[in-house]
Amino acid sequence: MDNDNGLSVVLGAGQIGSRIVDRLLARGQRVRLVNRSTALPERPNLEQVRGDLRDLGFADWDPPDAGEDI
Repeated sequence: MDNDNGLSVVLGAGQIGSRIVDRLLARGQRVRLVNRSTALPERPNLEQVRGDLRDLGFADWDPPDAGEDI
């Protein structure tokens, strides 16, 4: 697999989101987890951001390392 170590963004740390995070980290990916409440344990390559996409101010937030909009 060609791994450019790009950033994957996962929404939520529930049963599905946490499993996606686990798999991406196992592949060596960098992951930004956006979650409203409980955080996952800290791990290398995992950045956790607390926020709610229903909040338009947060949804419009543009992190400093964000790439181009698609």
